[in-house]
Amino acid sequence: MSDISIKDLTFSYGGQDVLKNINLEIKDGELHSLLGLSGCGKTTLLRLVAGFLTPTSGKIFIDGKDVTNLAPEKRSMGIVFQNYALFLHMTVAENVAYGLKVDKVSKEEVNKRVDEYLDLVNMTEFRDRNVRELSGGQQQRVALARALARGVNVLLLDEPMSNLDISLREKMRAELRKIQQQIGITTLLITHEQSEALSISDTVSVMNQGVIEQTGTPYEIYETPKTEFTRTFIGEMNVFDKDSVWSKFESIEADGKIYIRPEHLWIDLEEKEGAIRGVVKRIKYEGSVIYCVVAVDGKEVRVMMLNTRTTVHFKPGDVAWISEAK
Repeated sequence: MSDISIKDLTFSYGGQDVLKNINLEIKDGELHSLLGLSGCGKTTLLRLVAGFLTPTSGKIFIDGKDVTNLAPEKRSMGIVFQNYALFLHMTVAENVAYGLKVDKVSKEEVNKRVDEYLDLVNMTEFRDRNVRELSGGQQQRVALARALARGVNVLLLDEPMSNLDISLREKMRAELRKIQQQIGITTLLITHEQSEALSISDTVSVMNQGVIEQTGTPYEIYETPKTEFTRTFIGEMNVFDKDSVWSKFESIEADGKIYIRPEHLWIDLEEKEGAIRGVVKRIKYEGSVIYCVVAVDGKEVRVMMLNTRTTVHFKPGDVAWISEAK
């Protein structure tokens, strides 16, 4: 497969910098996610890697080869778009075969690859069905098979699961990751879903307003956020002044503030040594997890607890004592 190297990449449009001095290394066989809010530049970066756009400055390398000005069809990349971009008047097999026929692959090889990649995505039984008749998840599988069937070295995924409902989205994440690992293809995934990026990626880049705020493993991004944006964007954070009573708890300290995640706190009905007194304002029950908002000296503090057999259940108005989760 291939590694991707992006060097000092800038892209301007209408006199404004959409991307600013992007540097990124994606290893061979890695699934790397670009994570950020809508409009942060992540899809623009994918389109630059694909060759649909030309950078204002900087370089893009694939396996050490400068592809910055190479045509998209010569980059050995497959792409799955947000809306899948399938040919709705064609069958499943015809969609997968389309790119191969454009490449003038022999009929025998086309049939072989169509069968191979439909089997890979578990869509063999739908081979002759029109794609209009498929569910969203099935259409996504067909789009993935079509992208891979040409024998590409890099897979680009532009928010491919955003149109699926939540339960199907989680299933497709797992299937996508399984297929990616099975064939070992270098993959760049665009997403605004934190859970998606953190759960299936080898590495993640957090983007904000055209720059990369931080790159690292999902664990590094979540546990050791390096910038103000990453600290407040990834997951949830309680933010306190550095010299407040909360400084005695384990926290992330930066820029005169301390940051404590809701799951790193615990609340009890009875006072414990070192605990901080508050009053429960709101409860959000989500089955396996309980979220509590506790008022402490006029400030709302969020606490997240696993719902176990021993978890104390609170109601608004209860006095609660906040301590560190064990």
